[in-house]
Amino acid sequence: MNNLKSSFWAFIGAAIAYAVTLPLSIVLMREMDFGVLSMGIALLPMIPVIFGVIVLVRMIDALDELERRVQLQALAISGMVTGLGTFAYSLLERTGLPPLSLTWVLPILIALWGVGNFIARRRYR
Repeated sequence: MNNLKSSFWAFIGAAIAYAVTLPLSIVLMREMDFGVLSMGIALLPMIPVIFGVIVLVRMIDALDELERRVQLQALAISGMVTGLGTFAYSLLERTGLPPLSLTWVLPILIALWGVGNFIARRRYR
């Protein structure tokens, strides 16, 4: 339990670091010309995202078998709904809908992971 609590706070730290680095990189990219370094500045928010992913994988690894199964089902639901939804939207873009930025895919995936968790947990009540 203590490991899970420290992992939770590590994830919160990664989320806060992301919330700081994203606007920082946007402002830096808008205000200054960094030449070749621009790609690094643009990817700066990826550092806390990668850290957050590592923390999440460790948190899942610390779960018991039933919880891992629930998380696997939740991720499967999330991945498939995100994939199908973004694929369908890309087809609908031909009808005049505005293009969907790829930056929305990960937040959609994460949000649907929560929905998938709700669905998967109902199976094991």
